[in-house]
Amino acid sequence: MPPDFSLSQSIQILKGESAFWINKQNYFSHAFAWAKEYYAVSVSESIVPEIALYIYAQEQKHQNFDRVIKAFGVKM
Repeated sequence: MPPDFSLSQSIQILKGESAFWINKQNYFSHAFAWAKEYYAVSVSESIVPEIALYIYAQEQKHQNFDRVIKAFGVKM
């Protein structure tokens, strides 16, 4: 992103382009759309490894959730 882009402009482009790509791939039977809201925070470089572990743990939680949902036959 150009350095003169605001955070909101960057997020708008990121969400728009990624939603376009996701929909082009036909991953869902319906159109994918991001929520209007977003959250952004800056962190010290010294805690980046901790943040990466947190994000990884979130991915694992989502995978576990997906397995439970499928096991009970819930259609989303």
